[in-house]
Amino acid sequence: MNALEAAPKTSTAQLFGRLLLGLMLLTTGVSHLTYFREPFQSQVPPWVPLNPDLVVVLSGCVEITLGLSLVALYRRKTYVGIIAALFFVAVFPGNIAQYTEHRAAFGLGTDAARLVRLFFQPILIAWALWSTGAWTALRQSSVRHDWLQSAAAALFERKPCSQKLIDANVAGRGMLSFSSAHVPPAALSALQSPACAGVPASQAHRAFASAASPR
Repeated sequence: MNALEAAPKTSTAQLFGRLLLGLMLLTTGVSHLTYFREPFQSQVPPWVPLNPDLVVVLSGCVEITLGLSLVALYRRKTYVGIIAALFFVAVFPGNIAQYTEHRAAFGLGTDAARLVRLFFQPILIAWALWSTGAWTALRQSSVRHDWLQSAAAALFERKPCSQKLIDANVAGRGMLSFSSAHVPPAALSALQSPACAGVPASQAHRAFASAASPR
């Protein structure tokens, strides 16, 4: 798969969304360590083999780190967004435990209120991926790799050669944006390998041009 773009271009709405999510995580993380430290323990599932207070403290530290990273690490926002989304997935069992164990905390005194809270977790996951541009970067990385692989496989009957070109694209990062009139240096190097002996360079033009064409 192509390397992810670490800092994709995002809209003003996404920028504010990222900053807001970062501040929210920062505030929540501080509350884990201070005034909401005890209530948060009600969200620790009983099967977690650690002291509930320790889990709350550790999760608070992670949230503070993620919050600061969302605000400050603009050039790595894709990776921060993915990590934040994975964190929201990881803590989701805590929300489920609060519901199944009928634990009242944060004003969620009824099962109905705790059930409604569960539906906010997917929103947080989507928020992290959308605001950082991670969802678009993941999608483009996957799609571009599929285009290149299918184009190379169609034009090069010998699998070792097509794999050489695929590896060259991955190593070159960003080669999919090149003009169809030129073969990237990494592709030329791959064509000169024994696996690609005798393959016309014009086929490389078409393979990479096909992979780079918008779909």
